[in-house]
Amino acid sequence: MTSRALAEVKIRLERRPREIEELRSAGRKVVGTFCVYVPEELIHAAGLIPIRLVKGGNPDVDALGDHYLSTGSCPFARACLGYKEVNRDPYFASVDAVAEAPTCLQMERVLELYHKYFGVEILPISFPRTYFYAPDADGFRFFMDQLQWFKGRLEELAGAPITEERLRESIRLFDATREKLHRIYGLLRMDVPPLRWEEAFKLVHAGFYLDRREYDALLGDVIAELEAACDPAAADPDAGPDSLPRLMIFGGCLADGDDKIVEVVKSVNARVVIDDFCTGSRVFWNLTGGDTLEELAKRYLTKVPCGSLPYPHREGDPKIAHITSLAKEYRVDGVIYYALRCCDPYIFKTERFRRVLEGMGIPMLDLVSEYTPSDLDELQIQVENFVETLELARMRG
Repeated sequence: MTSRALAEVKIRLERRPREIEELRSAGRKVVGTFCVYVPEELIHAAGLIPIRLVKGGNPDVDALGDHYLSTGSCPFARACLGYKEVNRDPYFASVDAVAEAPTCLQMERVLELYHKYFGVEILPISFPRTYFYAPDADGFRFFMDQLQWFKGRLEELAGAPITEERLRESIRLFDATREKLHRIYGLLRMDVPPLRWEEAFKLVHAGFYLDRREYDALLGDVIAELEAACDPAAADPDAGPDSLPRLMIFGGCLADGDDKIVEVVKSVNARVVIDDFCTGSRVFWNLTGGDTLEELAKRYLTKVPCGSLPYPHREGDPKIAHITSLAKEYRVDGVIYYALRCCDPYIFKTERFRRVLEGMGIPMLDLVSEYTPSDLDELQIQVENFVETLELARMRG
């Protein structure tokens, strides 16, 4: 869609690297994060600048990561190292410390290598493998200890304490932003939504870099514009229901810049209506429900889980429960499951997801790729054939 509010987000993103440079010159420090399990609320409450380092998709940068990890390692992990070696990306170049709550073993290695080879201060947060929430659970007590330690390290870095009031303000701000993103994604349920999924997905990415209060205000402007476009009085009277197949796309990390699969899906006769990526809807799906450190810990323990976390100790599978709920809520006709090559946890779980979705009558296409253009034609053919089967199924009613 043509949108003044979305255009303003783009303008602010173009200005942001210079702003960060000026803030660092004035004494502010930047804490980079790789994983959605790092509580950025604490970083913000300390007066530090949280930046999510989730760029990928550039095969040349990825190849530089081969200096540190084998080519049989995750492309995203190698890209994180490659971007830091080049050190030309303004966000990777600006970090004073990197925080990580590695649910993935390969990203745990990345954190160690950042410290060993680049001299970056690291703040590793151990995330419990028994990650369900109960007030007296060992996992909750362990994670609370980790957050207290993390809070103390951030206070040392900032040179000032994180007060209860500052923490409350940050939690409320982050939750307000999550609610706005949820409203924007909710519009994708419509037969003729006022924006495309790719636009909503990029709006989530904008929050990885922008000042949090500015970002929240920009999202408010975007919502006002989008909801005005949904007003029946402003609607096009000739626009009928969208007959395109409705797709869900989910899987491992779809990095900022990993646009290959996004462009392939855009080129076919279908419409993505929802995702479940750690760089997409999982960023905002769960709210905190309170404004204390205990409630913050609970939020991260009970959020939609990463596929790299184990499920055997759980009653049921919370990941599958969430995926099936999304498929129903967004009236999905088909699912594209995207995993990066060498991402063992997500590749391992492919058939589990397929069985459940096909049991609901929803076909699933699984794609495995990396940050090279060599398989672009193959991906294009696979997606086109998949969408054709969905169109035929729709025609048969």
